[in-house]
Amino acid sequence: MKALLILTCSIIVYTVGCQKDEGPTSFESGGTRIIQGAFPSISPDGSKIAYSRGGQILINSINGNNETRLSSSQYGDYGPVWSADGNKIAFVRTMQGIITFYREGQTYSLVMAIDLQTNKIVTLEPFDTTANYFYQTQTSPIWCPTNDKVAYLNDSLEYGSLRIIQSDGSGLVLDDYASVVSFCWSPDGSQFICSLNPSGIYKGTVGQSNLVQISPRNNPYSLTWSSITNTIGYIIGQDSLIFLDVASQKETIIKHTFNLSSVRLSKM
Repeated sequence: MKALLILTCSIIVYTVGCQKDEGPTSFESGGTRIIQGAFPSISPDGSKIAYSRGGQILINSINGNNETRLSSSQYGDYGPVWSADGNKIAFVRTMQGIITFYREGQTYSLVMAIDLQTNKIVTLEPFDTTANYFYQTQTSPIWCPTNDKVAYLNDSLEYGSLRIIQSDGSGLVLDDYASVVSFCWSPDGSQFICSLNPSGIYKGTVGQSNLVQISPRNNPYSLTWSSITNTIGYIIGQDSLIFLDVASQKETIIKHTFNLSSVRLSKM
C-alpha cells in the first residue's frame, strides 16, 4: 500500500460565470456535458453534484440530466459541501445586515445545513444581535468524516473563532480559538488540526479546550490529514509543500518551481 500525493496544479472541475435564469442549465461542448454553476461539490458516492447558481443551491445527477433546486434566498446561497453519508449539505447564506445602525448596509453570512431526506434547512448558529461588533461572517463549513458534526469559521471585525456544532444546530461543541485561518479533521473525526495567525499549527481534540502546538509555521493553507499515516500535509507560500509527522513533529519540505494551489493525501 502506498501513499498517494495529489497536487492540484490544474483545474479538473471548474466553474463558469453565469446569472440567474441565464441560458440552459447544461450543454454539450466537445462531447463533454458542462453544468453551469459555481462551487461544485461531488457527493461521496460520486453519483451527484451540488453547486450554486443565481443565489441558489442546486443538485444534479453527475451526467447533468436531473437538476433540482434545494434552496434560494434574497441575497445568495453558495459553497455547498456534502456530509460523509451524503444525506445532508452545508452551505453559506449571504444576507444584508439591517439589524442595528452599525450593521446597516453591511453584508454578513450564516452557515446553513439542509437535510436531503426532509428538505428542512437549519441555521446552525443564528446571528448574534447583541454582540458588540460591526459584522459577523460564518464561512468554510467542513463536515466531520465520521459523524454529523460541522466545523466552520465565525469571524467578526474584532474576533474570529472556530466552531464545531451538530448539523441540526444543537450541541455547540467548540466555540473558541481566535484567529483560526485553516482547519482539517483527523480521519476518525476525534481530533483536528488548525492554524492560528500568527502563532503556528495546533492539534486539538473535539470536546476539549486545550490545543497543542505542533509547528510554529505561520499561514499554512490546504491542511490535510492522511488516513494511512499520522502525517499532515500543507502548503506555505506558493511553492513549498510540507509533510509533518504529528507524533515526532518532524517536517519534510518539498520545493517546487510551479505554484501550488492545494494538496490531498490519499491511498492506492
